[in-house]
Amino acid sequence: MEKPKFPYNTSSIVADLLMTWSFPMIAKYQKLEVNPSTLMDIPANLSLDSLYEKFSRKWKDELLKNPKPNLLRVLYKIFGWEYFFCILPMVFSYIFLLCQSVLVMFSIRYMNSDDVDDYQGALLILGFAGLMIIGSLCNNLSGLRIVLLIGRLKNTLSRAVANKILDIKLTEFQGNNKGKVINLISTDMELLELFITSTWMWVLPIYLAGAFIVLGVVMGPAGVIGLIVSTLHVPLILWLSKYVLRIKISLTQISDMRIKTISNLIEGIRIVKLYGWEEPFIKYLCEYKKQEFKKFMSSGFINGCLKVLIFSGTGITIFTMLALYNAFGHTIKTEIVYLVFSILFQTQYSVDTVITGARTTLLLLTAIKRCNQCLLIPEKSHIPIEESQKRPVRVNHAYFSWQDIAPANSKTDSNLLEDNANEICLNDVNFKLKSGELLVVVGPVGAGKSSLLMGLLGEINIVQGDYQLNHTVAYASDEPWLVAGSIKENILMGLEYDENVYNETVAACALAKDFQLFEAGDETLVGDRGITLSGGQKARISLARAVYSQKEILFLDDPLSAVDAEVSGILFNECIKKALKGKTVILVTHQVNILSQADKILVLDAGSQIFFGKYEKFLQSPAALAVIGEIGFEKHKTHTGQETEKKVGETEKVFAKQKIDEEEIVKTVKASTIYWRYFKYGFKWTIVLIFIILVLLFSQASYLSIVYWPSYWSRQSSDEQDESYYLWMFGILVGVLYIAGIFRIFSVIMLCNYANRDLHNAAVRGITETPTVFFDKNPTGRIINRFTKDVGIIDEPMTHMILLGSDRSLFILGSVVMMCVVNPYLIAFFPIWIIVAICVFKYTLSITKGFRSLELVSRSPIITCINAMINGLSTIRSMDMQENFKKLINGLIVENYKSYIGYHMFLRFSQLYVDLGCVLLTIANVSLIIGTKGSLNPSLAGVSLSLTCGLLGNSSVWTKTMVEISNLMASAQRLLEYADLKPEGAYETANKFAITKGKIQFDNVFMKYRENFDYALKGLSFTIEPGLKVGVVGRTGAGKSSILQVLFRLVNPAQGTIYIDDQDYLVAGLHQLRKQMSVIPQQAIIFNATFRDNLDPFHEHSTDEILAALNEVNLSGIVSSLSNGLETYIRGEGINLSSGQKQLVCLARAILRKNKVVMMDEATANVDNETDNMINSIVKTKFEGCTLLIIAHRLRTIIDSDKILVVSEGICKEEGKPADLAAQEDSFFRKMIDHTGVEESKYLLNKLSIF
Repeated sequence: MEKPKFPYNTSSIVADLLMTWSFPMIAKYQKLEVNPSTLMDIPANLSLDSLYEKFSRKWKDELLKNPKPNLLRVLYKIFGWEYFFCILPMVFSYIFLLCQSVLVMFSIRYMNSDDVDDYQGALLILGFAGLMIIGSLCNNLSGLRIVLLIGRLKNTLSRAVANKILDIKLTEFQGNNKGKVINLISTDMELLELFITSTWMWVLPIYLAGAFIVLGVVMGPAGVIGLIVSTLHVPLILWLSKYVLRIKISLTQISDMRIKTISNLIEGIRIVKLYGWEEPFIKYLCEYKKQEFKKFMSSGFINGCLKVLIFSGTGITIFTMLALYNAFGHTIKTEIVYLVFSILFQTQYSVDTVITGARTTLLLLTAIKRCNQCLLIPEKSHIPIEESQKRPVRVNHAYFSWQDIAPANSKTDSNLLEDNANEICLNDVNFKLKSGELLVVVGPVGAGKSSLLMGLLGEINIVQGDYQLNHTVAYASDEPWLVAGSIKENILMGLEYDENVYNETVAACALAKDFQLFEAGDETLVGDRGITLSGGQKARISLARAVYSQKEILFLDDPLSAVDAEVSGILFNECIKKALKGKTVILVTHQVNILSQADKILVLDAGSQIFFGKYEKFLQSPAALAVIGEIGFEKHKTHTGQETEKKVGETEKVFAKQKIDEEEIVKTVKASTIYWRYFKYGFKWTIVLIFIILVLLFSQASYLSIVYWPSYWSRQSSDEQDESYYLWMFGILVGVLYIAGIFRIFSVIMLCNYANRDLHNAAVRGITETPTVFFDKNPTGRIINRFTKDVGIIDEPMTHMILLGSDRSLFILGSVVMMCVVNPYLIAFFPIWIIVAICVFKYTLSITKGFRSLELVSRSPIITCINAMINGLSTIRSMDMQENFKKLINGLIVENYKSYIGYHMFLRFSQLYVDLGCVLLTIANVSLIIGTKGSLNPSLAGVSLSLTCGLLGNSSVWTKTMVEISNLMASAQRLLEYADLKPEGAYETANKFAITKGKIQFDNVFMKYRENFDYALKGLSFTIEPGLKVGVVGRTGAGKSSILQVLFRLVNPAQGTIYIDDQDYLVAGLHQLRKQMSVIPQQAIIFNATFRDNLDPFHEHSTDEILAALNEVNLSGIVSSLSNGLETYIRGEGINLSSGQKQLVCLARAILRKNKVVMMDEATANVDNETDNMINSIVKTKFEGCTLLIIAHRLRTIIDSDKILVVSEGICKEEGKPADLAAQEDSFFRKMIDHTGVEESKYLLNKLSIF
């Protein structure tokens, strides 16, 4: 079927007023399901591309012309006239509303007069009909235009911020800036949708001016004074609104911290579970939400006071007018009373909307200010590329710093380096490379190896000296960066596919055999951060991306550490030496056995260059001893990692076709169930809900009483009207109205805020306690989107809409009941409105829900992409992939824009035609009242007519509000889905489970990661006696890390079990098990938190104990140099740890826990030999008497183990003492030793006394 087209740019003004072009689209969507493939095409006049180009030009001009660039000024230049034409139809609709109020007065006069012609009644009916119909059409047209403007504004700014991210300095994302950027895209941009309320601010003065004239003419000074009284509380409201703004600013800061924490939790979920740290994270997130809750309650109470002033303002205004009018000696006439009521009904609504508009405008200005600040963040300097330069890399006495330090360009800056010595991470780096040379960079942990690459990529600041490259660069980071998609897509990363180059790259990076393990081969889908792959596979895919790019210069940050010795040899020989022959390569590594094959060697220590030159010269330098240690290289060039044939048996496919689940458009669930479950979070007992309903009904009854009482008062004689009883009774009713209004508004606000807080907390607990497979199937951005946009929606727009909806629903219900009581004949016409509303909702509600759900879902890929861009900035920029990501993010924004347009178009259609149905009802009411002149008391007719005017103004808002609530409730449903996630198991059980010795027995363990996957462990059995140090080795993907997963019950065995100290570990609670074991994981996760919280989030250990643990791993010097010590935020106050230092923090965690079972998963992969030796020494002393399981590719790490387990294809191929296994020349372990190369294998065999 042909894709629907949005005809907004080809329709006439009449078609736009009546939205007639919506009918064929509704017919199409009755047959089509709302999904990304059926979204409407965007017309040319609503295109984002041309608008963004215009915005870019204007913003560049602003940057050039103004020292303090102002985003608001740019937006005014672009959207100013369009905004004016959006407001214009609304101005006419308000003028028509004022005219209707005047017609109410003439209608009552007509009914009170016996000598008027019937045609005057007919004219009054026609006047009402014309004003109502045209006013509704104009109001809706204004709303349609403004939401289309908002959509273009919101998505243009989203695109601008997303593009800006690609240019921001990497150092700017330290601390909480990542959370701020994500919050800006996910939450602040959504605030722009409230921009529609600002239109009323410009309309109200016009309406009030007309009202002053009308009331001044009819009532004289009493009318003018009374109307002034109705606006006296406006300054108070605006003054209170300033406090709401202050609350919002502080609330945004808390939200940034909450989002940062939820990002930490999601990205480090495996570490959180391995350490049993779920409760601290839940506690932190709930605490942030508690702070937000307090802010929302404060702003809610202020807003409640404003609502009470507005809601009850009609009563005090009428009281003032009638009291003055009576005091001035006038008789209170029905026609005057209900002229006043008609005007004030609309004035109350207008003041309410204007105050809302003023408040939201302040919030919008805050959001635009944050956007302005983001667009002004300093950008990364361009890599100095000089293609005419003969040397591909030239570094001239360069000093680099992660902090912003002004470059030393003159003699006056001679003391700059000395003054900022603590801020400089690299000192006096000086070297040149020839084309095609391989430079190997080595040095201890924290020496500055990765910082050197960051400096050459322009990601950190150069303080003194300079450097130049003559080509663009390909970069493979030490923490492999992958995006959600297929493996092939991650390698190509937007480049054109060349089959020959691709196949050669895959072979060189030793990926071909891995692809054979995947059912879908290189089309296998991986999650963001590559969470469905092993560490070695991620590293090789990252390397393959750099190789495939065909760049002349490559920066490779330790790609060999994540793989075993054999694969490391293949990567070095086949990839670095062969596939990259002729390229200039800078390789950071800890594997000193390859130094002999380097063209040049660069040694760094403590941020200083201590050697640069060839291998022969290196061996004669003092640096050699520090780097080589006890290996004892011969002083002639050796050939390491020589190719050896590996006979590997056919491996079964251990992975089924992996798939990242598509986010579902919200499932159809009975609406009443969602509403009940949502509100159930807000109250503990049903009696509370009953009380709230009674309060709402009583408050509406009190409102109608002040409408009826003046009618009763005006029917009395002139003498009786002067009696104080009527005035005082009216005053009492107004007082009751204020009290009822306070209870009504505060009860709804409290109900919603409690529900929002507890639903958020339940969703946090849901994702924290669910199995880790959930995070494999759901990208980070998708999860974050629920805790940013969806939480933001229920916190503000939905709470506001529920309050507004209850207000308007009660007003409409009360008005209709009163109108039917006054004129029972109207009951026969009431079904007209009901039928129209049912027909409209029947054909459009499912469509609007579909578009709304799609609009919510389509935000997730945007957040995922933004998150991926921030995490992979250095890779993206080094490989010139910015344009690819700009196209990608633009496409995602356009898809979201399409669903936004569809949603608001059908919402406006629903609002228009339900409003027109109400117009038919009100015309029928006017016709019955005027047509039955003489049979109805004029004062009661005045009640009905004034309510008619109020009903018409409120029906439009009611329709939009109820549809909005229905659609916004999708956010609550999405959070309920997370709250309902099945937990991974009981954290505590009644069974006693204590690990006192550390004996571990795997008994025929089968394990697979998901139901549709093949087994990763296939009957694994072995026994480890207490206190043994056991090395676990095997090829990448053999199942080594799966041992960790099943031992810590991140995944439970499908068959078999594990006994710890002869206890079946399945009977223990997860925390009972995990907290009695320690793990030093393959990927060292450091949370954006303090040193203390990174080591001891439960705060169970004293400061001395923590410092002692840090001292054991040689990190105490770093902490002692910081002004805040253990309270310093890692990555938050310029503290950037190297990969090796992060691993040492993980080691310190294990030392603090003092458990009998410790597992190390590739813990020394990213450290130098000296640090490796230090870690092994610490392990020997601090974990003496503990059972140690050490997974390692670096055989020297486990060569002194008590026992070796060789794992392959999910089973234990062989086990025994390392010397016994190595002595057997045909053993798997001996072959692995031989694959390490001549010198390394000689060293390993010497350690085992095998000569």
